[in-house]
Amino acid sequence: LETHASNVGLGASLRQNGNPIFHISRVLKGAEINYAITEKELLATLWAMEKLMFYLIGKRFHLVTDHKAIEMINEKKNFGNARIERWMHRFAEFDFVPIYREETSNIGTDALSRNASFSEREVKERNKEVNTKFEKEILEFDKSNGHREKIKKDLRDVQIIASDSQINGTLSNCLECAMKDKCQIKSAEFQCSENTGDRVEST
Repeated sequence: LETHASNVGLGASLRQNGNPIFHISRVLKGAEINYAITEKELLATLWAMEKLMFYLIGKRFHLVTDHKAIEMINEKKNFGNARIERWMHRFAEFDFVPIYREETSNIGTDALSRNASFSEREVKERNKEVNTKFEKEILEFDKSNGHREKIKKDLRDVQIIASDSQINGTLSNCLECAMKDKCQIKSAEFQCSENTGDRVEST
């Protein structure tokens, strides 16, 4: 098992006799971004082990890392860090031999950690943030320009490119635009009917 952590993500490769079985990666989340480098490397290792546990539990395997501190993980008793101490209990489920390898020889996992994958939920959240910001720009521009009926060209002039459906969908949430909307409703003369089944003629 080869693991690596970068400033943006975690990467790991599971190999047997040099042949790849799995390549996995993910981005760092929340407070993980602020972890010290040793914590990030340990997180990458623990995450990879638990992610691939069905291939690793009950087997002795080599853990290949380019972080020197992890080479001594099975010998060090006190890390002086509550988070790492908790992680050590989870590491105890695995039978592994740490092997240090220079970063220049660990190109695969290094690349994986820097090109980490977002989950489907994370992609949706990020898209939601982008869409919210985009809609806000349209509404603010519309408001500052007197809620005009046609703003597509004006938006383009200030480098906000939007389709008709995007503009219409966004401005449908604007109360002032709705009040100024010049929709014409056609109506006919009211006809009174007292009997069920009466035919009503349109005028």
